[in-house]
Amino acid sequence: MKTVLSTVVAIFLLGCSESTTESIKEITTDAKKLLQESTQSVEVKSSIDETRTDIVKAIKPVKQKASVDGATLYKTCIACHGANAEKKALNKSQIIQGWESSKIVEALKGYKDGTYGGSMKGVMKPQVSKLSDAEIDVVAKHISSL
Repeated sequence: MKTVLSTVVAIFLLGCSESTTESIKEITTDAKKLLQESTQSVEVKSSIDETRTDIVKAIKPVKQKASVDGATLYKTCIACHGANAEKKALNKSQIIQGWESSKIVEALKGYKDGTYGGSMKGVMKPQVSKLSDAEIDVVAKHISSL
């Protein structure tokens, strides 16, 4: 766009013969068309970006649904909590067997955001941070059923 305008100014400064004036008019018309097309292109791109954002928002909840069952997710917990959640993890935590699902969800989300846990906070945060909210719900239901 700058190049076109620079060319127009340069031609104008060289002299304004009739043929030059006609050339300037053509160049100016072309420049206006290019400007209009680029403006439309920006509007289209903006519309595409908005649509893409809407699609991502629509897909995100679907992706957050647990892709595996609670028993599979719990396998990573067995080493510390026991096969039936009957052990104190590293002899420091509470026994989580018998906890209500809602209490487990609250604890896991608290570990994830750093608002829950005492001495086990450092161990649990990395374990829970990789879980989606849906996966937390699923594993909590599984633990409460043990």
